[in-house]
Amino acid sequence: MKEEAQISEFVWKGITIQLRWEECNAFAGFSALHVQSVSPFGAALPIARTGYRSFVYYQSEKPANLAQQVHSWFDDAAEKPEWKAHETSTR
Repeated sequence: MKEEAQISEFVWKGITIQLRWEECNAFAGFSALHVQSVSPFGAALPIARTGYRSFVYYQSEKPANLAQQVHSWFDDAAEKPEWKAHETSTR
């Protein structure tokens, strides 16, 4: 049985990010984290140029603070040359 998704949002560098955590009990305890830019919709992110990415977890691996975890991924990925080049080209 699939439980209702837990949805939260945060802002990273002016982009509103939606996090959707779905516990999928039908798949032997796996869960999915969906990360999507919603304002502006589809804005490129340092972890996904399309503005969307999903991750699969064992339910026991759920980070205590999803927003903090994703924010940290963004900050780390934003230091890579590919993202810095993207930022320079979109200014």
